[in-house]
Amino acid sequence: MTSANVAFNGIREYIAEGVFQPGSKLPSEDQLCKMLGMSRSPVREALRMLDALNVIEIRHGSGSYVRSLSAESLIGSLSLTMGLMPLNSLLSAYELRITVESSVAERASARIDTDQLAELDELQDQIEACRDPHESVDIDDRFHQKIADIARSPASKAFLDVLRSRSRNYSLYDLDTEHSIFRASNMGHRAIIEALKNRDPQMAKSAMASHVEMTRHWLEALQLELQSEHISPLDAD
Repeated sequence: MTSANVAFNGIREYIAEGVFQPGSKLPSEDQLCKMLGMSRSPVREALRMLDALNVIEIRHGSGSYVRSLSAESLIGSLSLTMGLMPLNSLLSAYELRITVESSVAERASARIDTDQLAELDELQDQIEACRDPHESVDIDDRFHQKIADIARSPASKAFLDVLRSRSRNYSLYDLDTEHSIFRASNMGHRAIIEALKNRDPQMAKSAMASHVEMTRHWLEALQLELQSEHISPLDAD
């Protein structure tokens, strides 16, 4: 283990044990060096690592501060590592997405109001009218984010944002089944909206699970096609 990793773990332990509270200012680098029994270089590197992970905020000229450490902010920092996931790893993570996002839809069914339903209908109308695959993906993201907002689950929303962000790196629109994928996705969205209109939690949960499962199926098909052509997934766009 490098000196920077030792310093990183030491500062992290102080935060986990409550010695450094969320929102508080960390001791100076000199003080941290004394506390950890280390030189300035690894301590400074450890602080940069913690800043990259959104655990602390380095304010130049002021010092380092422990962030709020909310679940959503820490989950959001996973994008640094999840952004490196190859397609097979992303597919494995889809089991989690199905579980989380179907639960989000279930929660949203009990909280949604008339105006929010109208917003979802409008977003879906925009998707169906869109002829630009990349633009339709952007609107699709907004559709799913809206449901997570309605469910009022910031941690779930942050996790789903990370997974969807990674999925966007893989283009489903290069497949021969592009048009059938587009139609099936739209039907899935309409089924979700219908379940939400009915305020039916089980129907909403099932509709979302089926929709996300279809996406996983399409990604699996993309993986097989790219493997047969010996193409890197990220070269498919």
